Amino acid sequence: MAVIGNAPTDKLLTASDIDPSFVLPLNRGGTGGTDLKTINSASIVGTGNITITASSVAPPIVLVASSPQTAVVNTHYVITNASLTNINLPQGSTLTNGDVIWITNTNALLTNTVTPNAADAIHGGTVGEALTLNTTKASVQLRWIDTTNDWRII
Repeated sequence: MAVIGNAPTDKLLTASDIDPSFVLPLNRGGTGGTDLKTINSASIVGTGNITITASSVAPPIVLVASSPQTAVVNTHYVITNASLTNINLPQGSTLTNGDVIWITNTNALLTNTVTPNAADAIHGGTVGEALTLNTTKASVQLRWIDTTNDWRII
């Protein structure tokens, strides 16, 4: 079993699994003294180290069994509630640019909603207007850009 810091890599990692002092050195390889490391089939070329931080791992998952659910950034919400469910997004003025929320619709309803704060919008929509999740078994990632661009669907 491989280990990242003190965390086993045969499971989905969360921020608490990562040793905050862990640094992954790039292996010597390639040609002409270039360092090369492959991670998840992606090659990284260069020299030095790769530092793995909490943002490098999967977010915690919250199973949403009732409505409404107030969302917290850097969390993945999975809608399991059998009834119409609303996820309320945090107020944009309290966020850091780049904050992310993931939502997965698993309750087979085409009417679940994601509602921004009254001063914010989702993907250029009307301020305060809810986004309807009209596809079952789908996931959406929302990234807070800034107070001008609001939430964007990634």
